[in-house]
Amino acid sequence: MLNDIQKNPELLDMFDDMCLIWWNKKDLINIIQNIVSKYFDKNSNTYNISINFKMSLQSLIDNPKELLELINECLKPKEIEKKKFGEVFTPMSFINDNMLKDLEIYYQEKYNKNIFEDSTLKWGDTTAGMGNFPVAIYYKLMNGLAKKIPNEKNRKKHILEKMLFLAEYNKKNCFVIKQIFNINNEYKLNLYEGDSLQLDIQKEFGISKFDIVIGNPPYNEELKSTGANALYNKFVEYYIDKCNLLCFVIPSRWFSGGKGLDSFRKNMLERTDIVYIKHFDNASKIFGNSVDIKGGVHYFLKDSTHKGDCKLNGFTTKLNKYDVLVDGKFHPLIDKLVKFDSLTKLYLGRYFGIESNDKRLKNEKTLDNIKCYVSQLKGFEKYIDIKDVKKEYNFWKLITARAAHEHKSGFGNSFIGKPDEIHTGSYISFKLSNENEAKSLLSYMKCKLPNFMLSLRKNSQDIQEQSIKWIPLPPLNKEWSDDTLYAYFKLSDDDIKIINSTHIIGYKN
Repeated sequence: MLNDIQKNPELLDMFDDMCLIWWNKKDLINIIQNIVSKYFDKNSNTYNISINFKMSLQSLIDNPKELLELINECLKPKEIEKKKFGEVFTPMSFINDNMLKDLEIYYQEKYNKNIFEDSTLKWGDTTAGMGNFPVAIYYKLMNGLAKKIPNEKNRKKHILEKMLFLAEYNKKNCFVIKQIFNINNEYKLNLYEGDSLQLDIQKEFGISKFDIVIGNPPYNEELKSTGANALYNKFVEYYIDKCNLLCFVIPSRWFSGGKGLDSFRKNMLERTDIVYIKHFDNASKIFGNSVDIKGGVHYFLKDSTHKGDCKLNGFTTKLNKYDVLVDGKFHPLIDKLVKFDSLTKLYLGRYFGIESNDKRLKNEKTLDNIKCYVSQLKGFEKYIDIKDVKKEYNFWKLITARAAHEHKSGFGNSFIGKPDEIHTGSYISFKLSNENEAKSLLSYMKCKLPNFMLSLRKNSQDIQEQSIKWIPLPPLNKEWSDDTLYAYFKLSDDDIKIINSTHIIGYKN
């Protein structure tokens, strides 16, 4: 196999690229050959497996069970590839049993025909990876078109040359796709090798529009010295109007936040052609325990002919009803509570402009300094000279941790701050007139209702003014409990049931 790689310029180039990704070095083929020839026993099981693997590639596409097992178990992107190319592997079971199944049902109901029995449709996967989406579609088309194109060889040729259109950036993935679909160079595959955000489908494929685009676009750009920037939104924006039907599985963080996603969220919420969105809070249920995607994931279907509301997890939802996307089952409760004053009325935020690592913070109390609450890691309580405090501070405060738990969570550690106490940017606070108001607000923030309303808008661990926008502000003249709050806001049994049945990360009854 190594000899085959060395003799083939394309394979050798790809081999060097993968060595660079895995070990940060190129031109290793000779070294690896020496190691293999020296230590690789030709009588071993490993050697036999490699030979059988090479031979089995010849007929993989005609053996669906074996091919699907290979894709699921052997061809997943490695961790380093996930970071470099932003790849997240989509299990074949999820593609078949969720995305393609829902698409097939919708198409049958809407157009009164089976989508996999139409030989004229053009399917695009513009982030094809190692071909798991195209493979799943190929098998369904082979079954669906059996009556229309009885000859298996002709049917295969028609699907590969007239119906499937693929694009992929990773050279290794392109090679795998060719091995799966066209190892003997029998077909003219529609495979664009390069950046699909630069793909001109008219120039490359000779078509003006896809009928269906489906896939799992890269989630993040390559991690360099800065943080990860969302990338999936660019694929949605680039292809959503270049097809009649689009079905992508992407992170859900854009629903209420996310770095650089404000414009994307606004545009998506204004669309009336999104048929359904199916959201999963726990991405590991789809992608496996090794994948943690803050905010969860979802797949959605856009249909150019659909004009109207969207089904969000089965609930009819007007996408642009609010400035963030929230499950339709919560809408009546939100509408009822936003009529009241908001907790933002008391919001100060970080306010004092002091951070926990500020060198002006001291460990000991003197006559000229006041208490300053810092992060737990820094000791919780320190002191700062009064002259270094530039903001007014002589009032009661309710202080709470700025970074609390994670997305969709409630408030963290909360406590009362006296008039002669301030806090660093590790906290946010609310301005109050007296101690009784502070005690009342503290009791309120321990109830489930404000934590529930916070969780609907909280897209990360940070609590910001926008996060608390929907939290209603009751009179701060008493100690509040869940029951007294529900009575004050005149919540129905259904409202209370929704609140009580919702799990809020970090909140304990």
